[in-house]
Amino acid sequence: MTHRRAASWLFLTTAAATLVHAYEQDNNNEQCGLYLAESTIPNAGMGLFAGQNFRKTAIVGGSSVGVLCSDLDVHNGYEPAWPQYNYFWMPDGAEQEFDARVSEAMVPGIGALANYHPWHVNVKPRPSRFVDTMLNRTVDPGAGAVTYYDVDFFASQSIGAGEEIFADYGENWVLRRQDEGKLGIFPFKGDYEMASNIVQQVRQLVVENEEKSEKIVSTLKQIVYDLNDAVGSVLPATLHDLEHVLQNGITSLQLEKRSVEWLEEHGHCMDHIVPRKSTVEQAGRGLFATRNLKEGTAVVPMPLLHIMNKDEMDMYDWETNEDGDRFRTDENTGKQLYLNYCFGDPASSVLMCPTSVGILVNHRSSTSTCTEGNGQCLADGNSDGPNGELRWADWDETNEEWLNYSMEELGKATSEGRGMTLEIVATRDIQEGEEIFIDYGPEWEETWNQHVANWKPPSDVYADYAPISFMNNRAPLRTKSELVDNPYPENVMTACLYWEMDDYLHYPDDYDGEFKFSEWEDEELLDTFSVPGHHFRVGSVKVLDETWWPCKVYREEERGFFSVRIFQKPNESSTRWTRRGIPRFVRSLPRKSIKFIHRMESSDQFLPETFRHYVGMPDGLFPEAWKNLAQED
Repeated sequence: MTHRRAASWLFLTTAAATLVHAYEQDNNNEQCGLYLAESTIPNAGMGLFAGQNFRKTAIVGGSSVGVLCSDLDVHNGYEPAWPQYNYFWMPDGAEQEFDARVSEAMVPGIGALANYHPWHVNVKPRPSRFVDTMLNRTVDPGAGAVTYYDVDFFASQSIGAGEEIFADYGENWVLRRQDEGKLGIFPFKGDYEMASNIVQQVRQLVVENEEKSEKIVSTLKQIVYDLNDAVGSVLPATLHDLEHVLQNGITSLQLEKRSVEWLEEHGHCMDHIVPRKSTVEQAGRGLFATRNLKEGTAVVPMPLLHIMNKDEMDMYDWETNEDGDRFRTDENTGKQLYLNYCFGDPASSVLMCPTSVGILVNHRSSTSTCTEGNGQCLADGNSDGPNGELRWADWDETNEEWLNYSMEELGKATSEGRGMTLEIVATRDIQEGEEIFIDYGPEWEETWNQHVANWKPPSDVYADYAPISFMNNRAPLRTKSELVDNPYPENVMTACLYWEMDDYLHYPDDYDGEFKFSEWEDEELLDTFSVPGHHFRVGSVKVLDETWWPCKVYREEERGFFSVRIFQKPNESSTRWTRRGIPRFVRSLPRKSIKFIHRMESSDQFLPETFRHYVGMPDGLFPEAWKNLAQED
């Protein structure tokens, strides 16, 4: 959690594959519900704003996805210098977390575009869905080419029209940015609480010393600032500012509520589209119009994050040395799934990866016709070409500057932050509910057609594979003894809700011998090395604090409660009981605190020969100065 946005989301399995979410907003569908506009936080760039009122618990911004990046440091032999590291979310408690030793995910939309304000967090990630029944690895060439993870954000409090949307990155994200010298003074929630209390006390001093009130306010701010610059930076400096803060809140001097009229003039609508299951064979999700859109309408903005070396998407086989450290071999095993969600050019090493859900737009060729299996056919067997196209957003002032960068200048700018915005523009009138398409280009289309023509179902990779969403909805748990004759499918294991508690650090404290499993009966093990399971219940802590650890069910104690063995979680610090070489058991763990997960690198996106290719751009759109591969040849 220390290297990324520290917030996380909990993935839950579901059989439901319908990805449509009703906007629980107070106004009509014609009013844009979500805008991209200049943030109210100084120097924070763009932010997201509510264009309508959102009731508490309402889904904000529609569905998004989590696109997994796995073990980037191992596959590259170093941590790539991607700006995405400031946007990645760490999926604690998820099936996705166990897909790899270290899983990080890009969450386009609110997950990447909402800013962070510790005093005003108003959206949180909802327990989300893992839908690996979307495509079937035995019959679908597109299996593993799209993400199966869906992410929603909901309003954690009522959000009024014009308010900025703030997500919780976590304090570690701030501390990391400060260590890198990219963030100055940043008050945390406790600093705002302290400042708010000071303001109330100053109020009384001003009442009692009216003739010196201005001096009191300014002097006190300076004194506090010298002692604690984070708290001092929040305090009002004048009597007028004090009165404003007392009336409107501690952050009212910093944050300005936008009017809907201002957003309509200066903002860019983000909810002309909503993701749901595509009408295209093999495509997974697509984008659908939420209202009628006229020709020329900017359908969705796509602010970009750049990657300077697309070879950093390559994945390799890896081995473990005697110390347990992993290192890559020279055997290439494929590419990161994230590549499919970025724009590129065959003559350039540069990738441009959108931070909005616009990247879920699907391909429709401008020239090819619909033939079975080529990915050009809609559900009704027809194709009428794309209804959208890419262009550089003329409102983004960074576009003109960045488009003229040399490769060296681009690399420097990329290391310092985000720049440039593409947008999809309607090339004809689009009806509400219609899917949006662009042309990915001939190179992408030819590569896809070749993949389909040459594709064969995997024959030796988890032959008895079972979808995890199917297992979690239908399969019963099996105990240690039952697994001997009736094992789970090869790709399946179990995880249990568990975390280390201070009370358990020295538990049990009466065993000090050399442990040998063969010398113990199950009952003795459970009596000696168990901790009670009543703490580890879904909902007993905040969702973001729930963590899942590998486990094995030993027996069912009573209906719906189980004794389980907990195993060391790969990406957690070694526990005391692991270091001592003794087991950890939990007794009376409820069924809801146990779920099925993938074994590492067994999900569809790790299949051999899975389709990988960046999205192409129209001729003339990709900067010539960045076509460094052509220049090197």
